[in-house]
Amino acid sequence: MPRRMKLIQTITLSVSAPILLRRMKQEIRSQGTLSGPTAAWMWATYGIHAALLLDAFATATTAPPLAKPVRGTLQALTVAGMSMCLAGMRRFASPAQLSGTDVGELVTGGIYRYNRNPQYLGAVVALFATSALRRSVKGALLTGALMAAYRVWVPIEENHLHRQFGSAYRRYMAAPHDG
Repeated sequence: MPRRMKLIQTITLSVSAPILLRRMKQEIRSQGTLSGPTAAWMWATYGIHAALLLDAFATATTAPPLAKPVRGTLQALTVAGMSMCLAGMRRFASPAQLSGTDVGELVTGGIYRYNRNPQYLGAVVALFATSALRRSVKGALLTGALMAAYRVWVPIEENHLHRQFGSAYRRYMAAPHDG
């Protein structure tokens, strides 16, 4: 990716993401869902982030090779994280529910019996492991930024679920899972 394009994408992501998170919070609180344009903005932001990550991972490393056990562990964490992320996303009834434009039903089964946010946790685990495999500081920083965005978003989402599903969500929250 040309250097100028990476710079434009990085600036866009840095400026846009906090504004997007505020808009998402406002819409979830006032409407109970995200509007179509906000969901599209969210997915575009994910796309820019993914393009920057792919570029960071594609950059060749000059570091010595990782020991086989370390490489194998990081590869296993990448696969496990992506599997967790996809398993979490798969539980939603529709793309609209996954995007936040349709409330749908409370999802508590499958992987959600063990973790309240498997799609977010899985993505972060997979991306940090891939960053380590590729020895990509840029990848790790981009993954850290994603994790920071999730740290802002998850409480907003959970407050919404409390309002939407009441006692059913409180029971789910009280059930034992790791987060």
